[in-house]
Amino acid sequence: MCIMETNRTKKLTALAMLTSMAFVAGAMFRIRGAFPLAPFLTYDPKDVVILFGGFLFGPVAALLMSVTVALLDMVTVSESGPIGALMNTVASASFTCTAAIFYSKKRNITGAALGLAAGAIFATAVMLLWNYWIIPLYAPHITREAVISIMLPALLPFNLMKNGLNAFLAILLYKKVSGALKAAGLYKESEETKTSHTLQVVIMLTAAIAAVALIAAFFIMRGMS
Repeated sequence: MCIMETNRTKKLTALAMLTSMAFVAGAMFRIRGAFPLAPFLTYDPKDVVILFGGFLFGPVAALLMSVTVALLDMVTVSESGPIGALMNTVASASFTCTAAIFYSKKRNITGAALGLAAGAIFATAVMLLWNYWIIPLYAPHITREAVISIMLPALLPFNLMKNGLNAFLAILLYKKVSGALKAAGLYKESEETKTSHTLQVVIMLTAAIAAVALIAAFFIMRGMS
């Protein structure tokens, strides 16, 4: 019992450290105005750190970190309020949870590469739909036709480059971070969290339902416009 409590405490400590690192990375290394056609787009590397949590402790950890970092960002440095927090959560979770699910099935470089590629593609598709749906609600002066006009020149390449860069950084740094946590006694290879098959199915179904809902919203809104 004491061993289980100790392991749980170490895991919570590691997740707290990673969550703090993700928040700091997002707050301190934020790049604005990367695309003149869409100056509201910003890049930050917080998803790299969230990926570490997902790879080490499973997709549920990645989801919890995504939500926590988005909320911390909302009440501190962000000016976009609850809508911005929702967007950040969706963007981070769609990428990191997808990658973590793949990696949990095959814990090697191949599984990591497949997971990161799948996460990058899925997150890019999700964010295109979310931007189409959310931007006019957040900024009423921007019409959905205007959003469509910047999808190919700005939204698509931005999301692909953002997720691709985060995937590259995660592959580059993952072993160093996991090694540091092992050296600190906060993580052991044999103690990795393995998400149950049922929970993985629930997460994937939720993601699929969300994607279908967004696609339906896309066509409904387009038909109404």
